[in-house]
Amino acid sequence: MAKSTRKVSKPKASKPAAKAKSAASKQVRLKTVLCSTDLTACGQQALAIAAELAQAHDAKLLVAHFVQGVDERYDFLAGDLARRLAKEAKEKVQAELAHLHKARAVPVEVIIKKGQPATETLKLIKARKVDLVCIGSHGRGLIDRLILGSVAEQVLRLSPVSVLVAPPTVASHDMIHLLCAVDGSTCATTGLEWAIDLARREESKDITVVNAYEVPVGYLEAGMSYESARDKIRAIHQQDLDKTLKKAAVPDIRFDPVIEEGPVAETIIKVAKDRKRDLIIIGTHGRSRLAAFFIGGVALQIVRDSPLPVLCVKSEEHKIGLLGLLGSL
Repeated sequence: MAKSTRKVSKPKASKPAAKAKSAASKQVRLKTVLCSTDLTACGQQALAIAAELAQAHDAKLLVAHFVQGVDERYDFLAGDLARRLAKEAKEKVQAELAHLHKARAVPVEVIIKKGQPATETLKLIKARKVDLVCIGSHGRGLIDRLILGSVAEQVLRLSPVSVLVAPPTVASHDMIHLLCAVDGSTCATTGLEWAIDLARREESKDITVVNAYEVPVGYLEAGMSYESARDKIRAIHQQDLDKTLKKAAVPDIRFDPVIEEGPVAETIIKVAKDRKRDLIIIGTHGRSRLAAFFIGGVALQIVRDSPLPVLCVKSEEHKIGLLGLLGSL
């Protein structure tokens, strides 16, 4: 009887330690990574990063290419085209894995379908229970930069899962040097959780955490000087950043906090470039179906203007709202 009592008491003693550990070791679990590609050089950037992330998570990699405008009467040609594209896509995936010096192959499935790329990508996300989408943006000129590329922007807006957008030129496909943009919101905290998880998987030891702010023009009407308003606003953002980092603190990752004044998207990109980061991670807002569609001006502007890959992390509320929208597809 005495032995039995001692056994029951042991879990009670270990509860506080377990609780503390769970707060600092939240894992992002990806089972399926989807790369939606047009098989151009731009699509290859997304493919390389998708392969890297799939490897890091021991996840399956789906590589999808969508063929548009094939006349139904020429199905015999479409069949040959599909086989050629599937072979080409597989060869490119394996070549990229070899280039990345992977210790073992990533499980890959190549999917060739007819249809509009954005719509079919969104259907595939739901049908195959995808956890993360990687897609390229072209950005060849001013117009492309403004609209991001219709496929990438539609997927970014409507995907119920997180989306990584890769620009045409990526200096490195490594995900070691990370920058996470935060603003004190729950969405930003979710983005930081992804950053911590990725840093651990890539054996990185530090994350640059940026909180950017602008001084609103209303300070004059409030009877304040610019300097006084700036200092008060900076203090508020400093408090938000300190609170976020304290909550997210883990023993094996060092945070490099940065608070900068300036246009938010532009400032975040500048810090990332100056500090030679490999990836920008940002949580996106979306508290309703309508808010979910408009992913957030700052996040969208960062994706449009960044020369670096950007990972837009969707919150659970965002996911629920967008799954409702996808039900109509």
